[in-house]
Amino acid sequence: MAATSPHPPTGHPAPCGARPRPPVAAVLTGGSADLRVADAAAALAAASRAPLLLIAVVPPGFRPRRPGPGTAHGVLARVLTRLGRAAEECVPVTVPLPSGGSRLAAASRVLEPAGRLGASVVVAHRTGPAGVDAPALVEAAALRGGPQVRTVVPPPWRPVLGAPGGGGTPGPVRRAGAPVRAPAPSAA
Repeated sequence: MAATSPHPPTGHPAPCGARPRPPVAAVLTGGSADLRVADAAAALAAASRAPLLLIAVVPPGFRPRRPGPGTAHGVLARVLTRLGRAAEECVPVTVPLPSGGSRLAAASRVLEPAGRLGASVVVAHRTGPAGVDAPALVEAAALRGGPQVRTVVPPPWRPVLGAPGGGGTPGPVRRAGAPVRAPAPSAA
């Protein structure tokens, strides 16, 4: 008779008779928005004390010769580095997209590991490759009774000073992580 662990994947002991918490999934496409998607999913997972499922999507027939920044290994490495200690409880999964087919077939393929592992929420970016964007995942989840899909939107556009059409007056420049200080009162 095989023994089962009384602890859920989060490492926290489960109360008697309680089930492990369903994971929160993040869909990673190798784009610049992956870090925002992973941050949002990690925040949801931490709030519910659930494990984080990282779904790395690769193109159909993709077979890298070596791990690199454009591969699923590179995408996962970049996100896991950003998550820090939260990455200890992540479950990474790689999903190849189907060749041909519709965007709903691609979205269903992406949602398969989330459904198989019982994810309650899937976090995706609003735009992305066909079938991996949030609107396609919402549609596929609604058709097959899948998990709730949360959308991460890009940051608001801000003009770059010195760029054509940037205009505006330069504001104070501060280092990342430096405290914001109120301006000194003027002697008027």
